[in-house]
Amino acid sequence: MRQIPIRRAQPRAQGRDEVAAARVDTDEVDPGVADNREAEGLREEVARLTRLLAERDHQARLAATQAHYGAEEVERAKTRLRRDAEREIERTKRGMLNGFLEVLDDLDRALEAARQATADEAVVEGVTLVRRRFLAKLGELDVTHAPAMGELFDPACHEAVSAVPVGAAEVGRVVAVVREGYRIGEQVLRPAWVAVGCAR
Repeated sequence: MRQIPIRRAQPRAQGRDEVAAARVDTDEVDPGVADNREAEGLREEVARLTRLLAERDHQARLAATQAHYGAEEVERAKTRLRRDAEREIERTKRGMLNGFLEVLDDLDRALEAARQATADEAVVEGVTLVRRRFLAKLGELDVTHAPAMGELFDPACHEAVSAVPVGAAEVGRVVAVVREGYRIGEQVLRPAWVAVGCAR
């Protein structure tokens, strides 16, 4: 019987694509490469979080700056309101006190009329007492009489209503008082109406 020779299968040479695929498969399971990819992912995440943190920090600083400016503006507004309120209180107080001074003027006129009419002494004393008490109450509010008679004319304290020819010694001085002047503290509350001496 004739024997037929049997050929053994030779291993087939691997192509380039197969070699590359094998290398890829090897890379995928290579622990070193896997660690590199994980580290790269962590680096990207850290970079993203760092950017996010910087943005939040910028927003926080911006908010703090705006809050600071807002607080300053509130303080300025409070100062303005306080100053305006104080001015309004002062204006109202002066108006009220000037109204009281008009009543005092009426008392002075009544007292002068009673004296000229030789009225009963008790009436004169009564009006004088009322005037004295009225002045005391004004004094409690820091209002005081500002004498003008004989003083050098001062436009800050006096309001000239007429000029009277006088001797050289009295030129520029108050020679008559039409309405008395008053102060509140160191400030003029109401200037005195006066006649001022002038050269003949």
